[in-house]
Amino acid sequence: MSNDTVVPAKVTATIYAGATFRRGWLRKVDSVDDDYTGCTAVVEIRDGTTNDLLTTLSTDNGGINFEGGRLELYIDHTGASALTPFTSAIGHVEVRRPWGDVERQYEVSFSYSAQKTEVDPPELP
Repeated sequence: MSNDTVVPAKVTATIYAGATFRRGWLRKVDSVDDDYTGCTAVVEIRDGTTNDLLTTLSTDNGGINFEGGRLELYIDHTGASALTPFTSAIGHVEVRRPWGDVERQYEVSFSYSAQKTEVDPPELP
């Protein structure tokens, strides 16, 4: 397959400790939603100062999901609470196509908001 190299989109996201994190982007190719059928993806979120690995999200662990042309990052509220606090972080979202190409589609600059609530909301009845 002969495609031009994908230039990653530079995007931002804030992780709120203690809250479910969902952030996604709709990608268009020639004005048509990208087709993620058969794709896998991974992003390592690394501290912007120390380069320490904060967490890894992937299609294998449920941290990256595809729906149509939308790619979504996901961390549940306990995972967001467990993150080591950081000032800034960076993640390169890399997608593997069914024919083997790997594309860096997004460069995500993350910010972090510390949790001030010490208890979770009550469970639903």
